[in-house]
Amino acid sequence: MLLYWYETTAADFAFADAVGVLSIGSCEQHGDYLPVGTDGLIGWRLVQAAAERAESPVLLLPPQQVGYSPHHRAFPGCLTLSQETMFRYLLELCQCAFDNGLTRLLLVNSHGGNQSCLQTVVNELGARYDYRPLLVRYWDLIADTAAERRSSGSGGMGHAGEFETSVMQYLYPELVRPERFGQRPAAAGNRYHSPDLFARNAVYQYKPFQEYDRRGNVGQPQLASAEKGEAFFLAAADQLAKLIDFYRHNRF
Repeated sequence: MLLYWYETTAADFAFADAVGVLSIGSCEQHGDYLPVGTDGLIGWRLVQAAAERAESPVLLLPPQQVGYSPHHRAFPGCLTLSQETMFRYLLELCQCAFDNGLTRLLLVNSHGGNQSCLQTVVNELGARYDYRPLLVRYWDLIADTAAERRSSGSGGMGHAGEFETSVMQYLYPELVRPERFGQRPAAAGNRYHSPDLFARNAVYQYKPFQEYDRRGNVGQPQLASAEKGEAFFLAAADQLAKLIDFYRHNRF
């Protein structure tokens, strides 16, 4: 059962059995062919689709559409929070959610740059208040599907690459500018790190995106298709729904 926090009256807040879900995106460049809200647009549609598939009652908190994106500040359209501001804001937001009776809260991250801050939020909630929220990057749930359906090699599915472009073509074709794709190379990596979305990296670093590519993308949008996007999105919605149902009945 899908419920929306915004649409509930104060007198009806009794959601101890529900799984709260918070979608956290970003507002930053995605090349010159996808909108700056790509991460948040995908994430919000995904949590709605997952909630509709789940057997559990799911309460969707208002989506958070600005995240940690200073690595995109060289490009127009970027809205970003500092890690300190984002940490404090989300910590207090999550605490309010628990104070309203939720016992389970799932944070769904749709922007890689948010991950370090969100892990700190989860750690602090557990250490300070003994709340136990979960955090997931949605694409980690579908690595097998991505491997089966992708056309690009390593480095082809990064920021605004084959994966995100395909999902946007499926969900929001009117917002995609395919005439601007061109023929773009896969992003280069090395034995320790690749910027591919599904890489298993041995090291982490901060890197401004203009250093990856002057146009800001990482990957090959020309290999995207709405058909692939549908497969990626539906697989993610199904797997996220399964995680929600598991979370409701099990303690991690």
